[in-house]
Amino acid sequence: MENLRFKFRAWDGHEIFNVDVLAIGHCSWDCPDYGKRGISLAYQSFIKVMQYTGMKDKNEIPIYEGDLINGGGLLVPFELYWNTPSAEWYVKRGDDEGWKIDLSCSKRYEVVGNKFEDKHLLEGDAV
Repeated sequence: MENLRFKFRAWDGHEIFNVDVLAIGHCSWDCPDYGKRGISLAYQSFIKVMQYTGMKDKNEIPIYEGDLINGGGLLVPFELYWNTPSAEWYVKRGDDEGWKIDLSCSKRYEVVGNKFEDKHLLEGDAV
């Protein structure tokens, strides 16, 4: 695992973009580099934020919450999500409860899309 630092990306309903500044409460920020993008969860609750897992797939693609992954025994794409009660990464397909996944073996997996732009990959029955 690479040196983990908190990194986020977000979906605003149109595109996925990297989040340089993430404000959780009612506040503002000074971002003099206009190439950076920030969001405020308090004011922009419609934006969906996805956290970086700290791992990369077999193609060196960073793996984020909300990504669709396959490989490592997953025969079709599954959505990756953070299970807050157990504080572990899980995968699921459709409305099932999902199950724990070991991302320390992330090189066995491949990111094939994300749940926002590639919903069609989750259609059909889970294998």
